[in-house]
Amino acid sequence: MTLTKYEIFNKVAELNSFTKAAEVLGFTQSAVSHAISSLEKEFSFPLFIRNHSTLTLTKNAEELLITVRKILYYNNMLKQEVAAINGFQKGTVRVGVFSSISKNWIPGILKKMEEKFPNIEIELLEGNYAEVENWLQNGRLDCGFINNDTYFESFEKSFEIVQLKRDRLLCVVSNQSPLCKENQVSMQQIENVPFIMPTHQCYDDIQKIFRENKVSPNIRFKNMNIQ
Repeated sequence: MTLTKYEIFNKVAELNSFTKAAEVLGFTQSAVSHAISSLEKEFSFPLFIRNHSTLTLTKNAEELLITVRKILYYNNMLKQEVAAINGFQKGTVRVGVFSSISKNWIPGILKKMEEKFPNIEIELLEGNYAEVENWLQNGRLDCGFINNDTYFESFEKSFEIVQLKRDRLLCVVSNQSPLCKENQVSMQQIENVPFIMPTHQCYDDIQKIFRENKVSPNIRFKNMNIQ
């Protein structure tokens, strides 16, 4: 029962919502509230600051959450080992992804996993490269996808890295742009036109390319989510 309470606490902290946590975990909202209240009584301090429209962790809860997630991580590892002994028939694999890979690669991977391991549950957590690294470090993930050209050195020190695929970054221009008729575009040409800079996902990759080519782009707009 305690592990269930920890799972509820972790999910409420992750989603900042009792209602959303209840929906994801398959509990009633009253059951989630009761579990949190029970933990608060057991620990003798509040876990959340509750306002009308916001839910935030208390300072004590932030520190406690680190340990709780480690407990859940090792509990999941235990289940994985038991599953491996029994032929990898059941278990949960938590995977960190970034937005482009979750849209383009993950559906195909999930389909193959479902066919090969029908009783294995895949839990996806989407974030940027730095968030995926942090989630791996604190035990929230079993594995994660990154662009190793940007984060290879950082990840290599702590994790095993397997290269799955090489991909390209492409420059997209309007059909009204003079560059539209070019078969290829140089970095100098990019430097001389207005540039839309994504501030999520590909930001680090693009900045790395600009630095390597000593280019200062004419950034006119920034976009959190370029599709």
